[in-house]
Amino acid sequence: MFENFNHDPNNQLLYYKVGDKTFYSDLDALEHLSNTIKKGQGVNQVNDRDHDIQKYLSKKGMLEFCIRQQVMNADWTTEPPHSIQYYRQKMCKAIANNYDDIILAYTGGTDTETILNTFKFNGTKNLSVMNFANDFIHQQSKSRQFLRDHTNYHFDKKHGADVKKLNWDVKMFQAWTPTNEKEFESKLTSYKLGSYQSDYKNVNGWWQNSGKTTLSRNRKGKKTCMVYGYEKPNITLQDGWWVFETTNRTYDLPWSAIDPNTQVVYFWISDMVPELIQKLAHLKAKELDKIICENNIPVNKKDIHNIGNTNGANPYYGRLMNAMGFQALSKFLNTYETKPGGNWATSDAKEQATIGHDMTKRKQHLVNNFFDEVVTKKLHPIFIDKEQKIIKPIWGKIIKVMKASEKVKALWKQQ
Repeated sequence: MFENFNHDPNNQLLYYKVGDKTFYSDLDALEHLSNTIKKGQGVNQVNDRDHDIQKYLSKKGMLEFCIRQQVMNADWTTEPPHSIQYYRQKMCKAIANNYDDIILAYTGGTDTETILNTFKFNGTKNLSVMNFANDFIHQQSKSRQFLRDHTNYHFDKKHGADVKKLNWDVKMFQAWTPTNEKEFESKLTSYKLGSYQSDYKNVNGWWQNSGKTTLSRNRKGKKTCMVYGYEKPNITLQDGWWVFETTNRTYDLPWSAIDPNTQVVYFWISDMVPELIQKLAHLKAKELDKIICENNIPVNKKDIHNIGNTNGANPYYGRLMNAMGFQALSKFLNTYETKPGGNWATSDAKEQATIGHDMTKRKQHLVNNFFDEVVTKKLHPIFIDKEQKIIKPIWGKIIKVMKASEKVKALWKQQ
């Protein structure tokens, strides 16, 4: 069993702060804050219609989603001077210098293909490239079979010769065994999962690894890391500034079907090369400013989110990816098709809901009952959406990146 992997202090990069207390589950954090509110010691003049309450609480330091990297406390207002390629290469070198064995959690999407290309450019040898598939759901899904065949074909065509030259170990669409219903319920009620929306609600999610499958073993005396393509910056507009913001919904728990002594590395946001995420933030902010000015788009909060969204359907997705230097394995993977709202992603979600229908349905029933019988009773109403049976996102701190142009400010003021 590899349950300790996600609770290794070295891998607890994500956490929640409620005042001076630290939690690793949003349920734990929100239950603690809810009890504080009930005692009249916290927020007592808010209601469940206050949609920005989580942002307010974050700003006041009462509830905050945190990433355990010093760069999150740095000044980002000066753009790093070198190219994004320079910082990517520097990050790959830092990983190679700090770890004996490197596993890249690979999908072929813009994040991990860009990382892989940089390792290849640097000539990094003995890299392990691993892609995962739920052996109960994904192996039977026609959508996933298409994705598997598409990815394998393009990977071999583009990287086959270099894989041999650099002695890379490639394991594509490795099967893992999900939890049964009893194991699922035990994990669900343990309060040890990071994000309710990303981990609990996804009944076919990665966190459900049963521990029956081990996809890697550390070599004795060697340091091993698992590199994840987390995470492109979310940029929005606030008080005349382009700012970085993030929520716990962007991140799910690290993959656990590997040796528990493996360390997690988030490639794009790491103290190994703090300039990397800062450079990305500036590149995206500048491109968003250009898009709005060129198209004379009157902007409000919702518009800014839609224009800058790189985790879902967005007509400016390709332009923003190019501006930040991201490139996927293929034309198909370079679009937002596999993101929420994309045609493939929508079709895949529908298909997964029907495969193994009885077990999936029973697990979803457990989640819904848990929400109704536990979540709604332990959390203050301001933190939940009863209709959708979800917990509202927890926000991280806002970080200033660059001042918006005068034209963007004027277009914002028109609202």
